[in-house]
Amino acid sequence: MGVYYTAFMMAAFVSIIYPRLKQRRMRTAEEKRTRWIVFSFLPIAVVFLLRWKVGIDSNWGIGSYPVYYRALANGTHIFTAEPLFEILANMCAKCGVSYFGWLFLLGLFYLYAMGKFIRDNSCDYPMSILLFLFTDLFFFAVSALRQALAVSFILLLYCEHSNRISRKEIIYMILAMLSHSSGILGVICYLLGKIKLSRNSVLYTTVAILVCSPLTTVIMKAIIRYTSYSMRYDGTNMATDQFAITYALASGCILLCTILEYDYIYNERTSRFVNLQIAFFFFMINSGALIQTFRIIYYFMPAVVILIPEIFKKSHNKLSKGVLGTVALLAMILLFYNTYYRLNGKAAYENYQTILSSIDMIFAI
Repeated sequence: MGVYYTAFMMAAFVSIIYPRLKQRRMRTAEEKRTRWIVFSFLPIAVVFLLRWKVGIDSNWGIGSYPVYYRALANGTHIFTAEPLFEILANMCAKCGVSYFGWLFLLGLFYLYAMGKFIRDNSCDYPMSILLFLFTDLFFFAVSALRQALAVSFILLLYCEHSNRISRKEIIYMILAMLSHSSGILGVICYLLGKIKLSRNSVLYTTVAILVCSPLTTVIMKAIIRYTSYSMRYDGTNMATDQFAITYALASGCILLCTILEYDYIYNERTSRFVNLQIAFFFFMINSGALIQTFRIIYYFMPAVVILIPEIFKKSHNKLSKGVLGTVALLAMILLFYNTYYRLNGKAAYENYQTILSSIDMIFAI
């Protein structure tokens, strides 16, 4: 785990010093931003490429992916609900790409999407890069392969800034839904992000979500029992399942700070992420009705990567900085606890830490 901490600290450091280096004149501001984020992401990409034996993944699903990859090479249909993932894996397998190569290509695409997302939307690259680590987005994405592919396309959607839905956006939406069945949730939230909300609308919506949560949780439970999920329905334990209660409190606090600083941070660029933060809070406060809530939050978590730096840089209220500082400290403590202390000092991330944890996976194909 220390290797990952170091890589992200180096990435943040590079993003601070890079603009101060003497450079040849670049043609456009966009080119400058692109080089800035590319150089900043290099330490993360290098560690990702050389991640073998950096931590041990004990999640059962990851161990089955080499088997899936072999089966896909032989034309077996496994992910019928995620045809794009299956087609891409099948093509790579038939072209002789090793399992490790396949993982690297998927991860590299995700890093590209996240880098572009930060480049186009963040007002503070170093803070966004560190939030990329502390929000757990990185560790989840390089292991939950199918959903990571869908999230990548959703991230690219948020790099489009047109008022109307363009052809490129439609293509990204379709690809996201074909990559993972939950991708439709990310698409819906993106479309809802097109709606412009006033401060009062955000405030009333947040209060309504909080007050109505006992009722909405019961209603959602009843609806889910009539779906295909009813056979394995158990909801999310708010106290113990992936720190669900912590996510609910953190998302609520960030939303509160957003409302306090609304006049200073709300603009064309951030408006979509305010709506995304509302969705984040809604799903977390109702997580008692949802199975594996920790999976769907990765469609909403990118809002945090953009909004927190925005609030820190532009806030006019000490309370906002105090609340966000407390949330950030709590996130770091939980990350350390979940990756080091709870595992008796093994410094390994138990769930979704590395895909590649044994030599057998390298030669799965």
